[in-house]
Amino acid sequence: MHIDYLKKRFPDSVFYSDTSSENSAIERVGQRNIVIMDQFMFQFSEQFLKQCTNIELIILNTTAYDNINLSLLNKYGIQLANLADYATEDVTEVALSMMLALNNHSQKAQEIVLKDDVYEIYPGHKILKSIKRYQLSKQIVGIIGLGKIGQSIAKKCTALGLKVLGYSRSIKTLPDVEQVPLKELCTKSDIIIISLSYKRIVMDQFIDKKLLSTMKKGSILISVAHPDLIDLDYLIHHHEKFRGIGFDYVVTPKIIELLRSRDENIIITPQLGSQSKQAMDKMTKTLMQTALEFAGMKYDPMLN
Repeated sequence: MHIDYLKKRFPDSVFYSDTSSENSAIERVGQRNIVIMDQFMFQFSEQFLKQCTNIELIILNTTAYDNINLSLLNKYGIQLANLADYATEDVTEVALSMMLALNNHSQKAQEIVLKDDVYEIYPGHKILKSIKRYQLSKQIVGIIGLGKIGQSIAKKCTALGLKVLGYSRSIKTLPDVEQVPLKELCTKSDIIIISLSYKRIVMDQFIDKKLLSTMKKGSILISVAHPDLIDLDYLIHHHEKFRGIGFDYVVTPKIIELLRSRDENIIITPQLGSQSKQAMDKMTKTLMQTALEFAGMKYDPMLN
């Protein structure tokens, strides 16, 4: 339906879902003016821009643009558009669901229920000693990154009765959030949620081994940001200091290594925060609207 909508307005448009190399991208884009792409499918070099000389606008189907060489786009006078906000609530919900599941040791509890030799489990039963959950309202949550997603997480954590500490690289005025230096947040928080935006090279391992080592033993670590923000090698070898670990973003080989190094209370998901029907609908409509407005046409949702 969305493809038909665009084809009516851009008769020369073509659509692919498997462009995973720069060579195939060069062949497929040709001399078209507008490119809608997934920055995780392939990374382009200057060769791409030299071959596809008519590109005026690249539209990303993500909020992040960490795989895009902005200096190259500036050199060739190409504009970049991303999705400023299409899955904030969805990412927030995934972060909170991880927090609840890890705090409750839900995976371990399910394993206990499925044991063949356990039928009646009562409060104080010896098998429950392997589960140690803590009342959320007695805990401190530290949110690293107070953009739209971080603010949304903070608001909902406050509603759940948690004390919220926050760290931001820019000044924010937020009610019910005590903004503190990053090291202080790491040492004081029982639950740490990372929602920082990522800039390649500049932000690599921003959460380094020094910061990870200062985090409380027995705390929960959750990230809904790019995994390269974190020193994963350190985390792989010291994961046992955390009572729970959760990641929702790109699943890299290092993330798989982390998953295999830990046998309980770890949740790894592949960007569930952007997979709801509502988020996908908003993403598609925003992509269409951006392309049409750039071409001087009006987007009419009633025609979709």
